[in-house]
Amino acid sequence: MTTAYEPSTGEYDALGRRISAEVDRVARRERRARHAMAIGAATAALAAVGAVWLASRDFQDYGAYCYSEPSTSSSFVTISSATEAHGADGRAQPAPPIPALEMCAAAWRVGAVGPHATQPPVEGVEYAVPDLVACLRGDGVTSVFPDVELLGEAALCARQGLAVAAP
Repeated sequence: MTTAYEPSTGEYDALGRRISAEVDRVARRERRARHAMAIGAATAALAAVGAVWLASRDFQDYGAYCYSEPSTSSSFVTISSATEAHGADGRAQPAPPIPALEMCAAAWRVGAVGPHATQPPVEGVEYAVPDLVACLRGDGVTSVFPDVELLGEAALCARQGLAVAAP
């Protein structure tokens, strides 16, 4: 007999800290490469989104939906990165957005999304991250799906009725 388990507030907080730590770790490692590509990526994102601005600008830039299966009807988590950081002088400044694929990979790695999502987080345990594909919703928010059939971006996004998200 299976019993339902509702994680405690502390366990949810621990999961949030693990996701944030993993996102920060990945962000630090790839920050230099992103800075060089930021202008090109921003231009491509604007071209892909066009004039659709239904979601908040911050959520379009800093947030994503991380789906557990390759379907918009599957369960998902909403995730976002910090919109500001503090410089060496202690002043707040805009933070560079963390790519949706990186944020969702971090969520998969700590078990916040995917087959382990019903379990409370386990300190020190990392789960496998499937191939992930980023698609763009009509409101400009990125949705990330596992590509379990290895369809590729174009086919998987088209199956969802979405555009391929700009890199």
